[in-house]
Amino acid sequence: MRILVSDKKKFFIIFAFLFLFAFAGCSSKEKADDGKLDVYTSFWPVYDFASKIGADKINVKNLVPASAEPHDWEPTPEDMQNIADADMFIYNGYSMEPWLDKLIEAVQNDNLIVVEAGADIVSDKDASEADPHIWLSLKNAVKEMENIKNALCLADEKNSQFYEENFKKYKSEFEALDNEFYEFISNCSQKNIITAHSAFYYLCHDYGLNQISIRGLSPEEEPSPAMMAEIVDFAKQNNIKYVFFEPSSDKKTAQTIADEINGEILPLDPLECLSEEQIKNGEDYLSIMRKNLNALKTALY
Repeated sequence: MRILVSDKKKFFIIFAFLFLFAFAGCSSKEKADDGKLDVYTSFWPVYDFASKIGADKINVKNLVPASAEPHDWEPTPEDMQNIADADMFIYNGYSMEPWLDKLIEAVQNDNLIVVEAGADIVSDKDASEADPHIWLSLKNAVKEMENIKNALCLADEKNSQFYEENFKKYKSEFEALDNEFYEFISNCSQKNIITAHSAFYYLCHDYGLNQISIRGLSPEEEPSPAMMAEIVDFAKQNNIKYVFFEPSSDKKTAQTIADEINGEILPLDPLECLSEEQIKNGEDYLSIMRKNLNALKTALY
């Protein structure tokens, strides 16, 4: 059953029925001895938020593997079985997971709590259809964490205070970084950025930046020669000296434009997925967003 957790009253009613079903013996598996909720997340930002709120009180695993694009990934039969055996599945929404409906339909577990972390965050339907990367706004990321926190509190009431305290802690850290972004960018004369693909609408909207994207929503889309020429002309006319590429994608196109304007390339991470190296180094949402801020500090001067 799919839950929009921002509607707390509705969620509570649904959850009460799920609770009764669980004790009626409808669960498809034996619960783990540790008593923790078994939680699966769709892809990396949602995993990071759930890990921050749940910490060691939940068993959380991510579906989309390192360096894989969540748009293109497809669940395996094993993934579907894992979700069927879980207590909760958390996803972003806004069409970031085109395989979602297929996955949920295949899961045979009436007790599975399905949580849309992005529920009721973006009211502008046109904006959400144009760019589903809502987590690149620190303000939106806080709301996603709050939705996850609300779901965990309802599903695991005995640890609700723990989840509330974690949310307050990370909300404070996210808001502090949000203020750093605002204070720097508000004092910049340059407000134009050239990005690898149209993933940064929400970040740009928060701080008054103008995104010129080389590709559309798909990072695999190849720009036409005419589009490349337009971007080069725009960069020259607006004194843009840096072109952003994405760490998980090919940087050749960004480098081509940078060469045409005698500029340089810089990484700007949409945080869709992490590389094995980033995971090994303990990177998280805050550390990568801070790197994004440092890149903007170089480019916007």
